[in-house]
Amino acid sequence: MASKVLRRNDTVLRPASNSSEFMAALLKTFEQQNFTGAPKYLGQVDGKDIFTYIPGDVPAKFRPWSDGQVGAAARLLRQMHDATRGSDLAGRFDVVCHHDPGPNNAVFQSDLRVAFIDFEQATPGGRLEDVAYMAWTWSISSKQTMALEDQAAQVRLLADTYGLHEAERHALTDCVLERQSRNARFWAELAVSNFHDLAAGDATTAVIIDVITAVGRGMGRVPPPQGQVGAAEQAPARGRRKERLTAPWRCWSLSPGPSGHAHCRCSAASTDAARPARRRRPP
Repeated sequence: MASKVLRRNDTVLRPASNSSEFMAALLKTFEQQNFTGAPKYLGQVDGKDIFTYIPGDVPAKFRPWSDGQVGAAARLLRQMHDATRGSDLAGRFDVVCHHDPGPNNAVFQSDLRVAFIDFEQATPGGRLEDVAYMAWTWSISSKQTMALEDQAAQVRLLADTYGLHEAERHALTDCVLERQSRNARFWAELAVSNFHDLAAGDATTAVIIDVITAVGRGMGRVPPPQGQVGAAEQAPARGRRKERLTAPWRCWSLSPGPSGHAHCRCSAASTDAARPARRRRPP
């Protein structure tokens, strides 16, 4: 999608999508709430959404960030969430989440984050979904480009600056793991879809499809062959919803949300932050 986004003078144009209506309403809500850390929505012309251009730099790749930069990002995320809390767009959820508040969707001025961009994935959810994703993409690195103790210190700084409650802090690590697994499932699904579009009869492609499909199926996102549906898939939807509302600590498992979107079970932890953190014993 990024390759189809164009800048024209002081505006940005991107192809309209199924999320355009919600995104427009969200950006209008930000404007009404005087939240300036996002572009303004200007309308739609010739099948393209039009936004104001925010001057600054967008990082080309992930890298370590200073404590000041992480703190500025956390403050901006909190302000964004507060602008949607209790709104019609958030509905029964805590806030409206960006769902991809990484450095790649940040506009920097003077080396500090001043705005979020790309709200195409925004949906109602629990604030921990965004905080966990931010902790992962801003402060956690498997390559250990920062010492592990420094990574942990930055995650604590992020939680402090954002203002997480005690119950949310206890759930944060699990929510980071859930966001990582959700991201892996997304790319597995996308890869399967793309590979199936390639030329038929390619033996190498067929092997790759089988491998990625197996990985995606193991993650629970690629449907199993007909007749091999497991007990979890056969469980009544009502029962799954009840479990999501009563078990926020099982953040690594998803439940369907509004309009079919999958939401982290951390949503319940955010909605009822006063609830003491606890964990379910393994079956």
